[in-house]
Amino acid sequence: MTWPARRLRWNEPVLLVAGGCLLGLTPGFRTMVLPPPVDLLLFLPPLLYWESLTTSLREIRSICAGSCCSRPAWCWPPLPP
Repeated sequence: MTWPARRLRWNEPVLLVAGGCLLGLTPGFRTMVLPPPVDLLLFLPPLLYWESLTTSLREIRSICAGSCCSRPAWCWPPLPP
């Protein structure tokens, strides 16, 4: 779904969710059930690895700065006195 999203210049997550919903509505996939540990072992590590490779340090800093509105003690850099 990523390739059609880039080709059509649509938002990738929206098309991925739509494709997942369509896949979930197909009769063959309705009865398939995976145990939660299998989900964690099969899907989570590749997703985290890919995001660690494609997320820039600048983006991580902007996310941290945006989430530290009240500037808690664990947020870096600390405010000057």
